[in-house]
Amino acid sequence: MGEAWRTSKIIESKTILTHWKRLKTMILQYKNSIQNFNESNKD
Repeated sequence: MGEAWRTSKIIESKTILTHWKRLKTMILQYKNSIQNFNESNKD
């Protein structure tokens, strides 16, 4: 039982890590697009 539990925990943490990386990428892209928008609206 302990082995299966450990495996599922590892899979769980890997999934969270993957989602977190994706989220961070999305946030960075979002920030960049806002910055670009502000830059283009300065004139």
